[in-house]
Amino acid sequence: MDIKQKENSGTGQSVSKNLTGKCVAICHLGEIGWAISNLFRLNGADVRVFESPADFYVFDEFRPDIAICTSGKMHIGHPAPMSSELVSRMFELNYLIPRQFTEASLAAGAKLVIHIGSNSARYGKSYAEDYAAAKAALWKYCEIRGALAAKENGARITCLNLGGVNNGFWEHVRQAPAFNSAAAANLIPADGKGLTNAEVAELVMAICLLPENVAIKDLLVTAKAYQ
Repeated sequence: MDIKQKENSGTGQSVSKNLTGKCVAICHLGEIGWAISNLFRLNGADVRVFESPADFYVFDEFRPDIAICTSGKMHIGHPAPMSSELVSRMFELNYLIPRQFTEASLAAGAKLVIHIGSNSARYGKSYAEDYAAAKAALWKYCEIRGALAAKENGARITCLNLGGVNNGFWEHVRQAPAFNSAAAANLIPADGKGLTNAEVAELVMAICLLPENVAIKDLLVTAKAYQ
């Protein structure tokens, strides 16, 4: 699919006619969220960022056509010593907030909701069990809720279950005082072998430019080195 429909002379950047004037809501602005928001603004979208469930009430004034949720948190370590508070917080960021964002977006008229999930939802990850469980809950919620949304108002819900993304999060993990290289060995993508933030943003935009009759219920995406 060629999403470069019109060249913006002088900058060498592409501007997609399909996103011009589109209202896009993004929940949580980590590195992936920044990449998506920058790409979408470059391509003509009106982008608003929402950091907490309380902000979703702004939808009374801002009516998104597209809603994208990148909220998430991972804790790496043996599950036994994890406090109930930490587990609850992970479920809040990986499932509850994305769910609230979805419902608010659909109520505001969004016709496409995209979630950044994880391949942990399918395959699980040792030393990240609760993260995997929360992402699995999000994955199944998107599948079941998407079927209902399609019948109710023709909306589409997509969950992108991504493999490892090379970004600053992993460097933060490596520098943590409690870093356990053995525990993280199957989690951290090798240098240069994971997806990039820019690639994830391009993928999200490509989905947004699909015909409205095309619904991606579930998509597992990984870097070529890990296929």
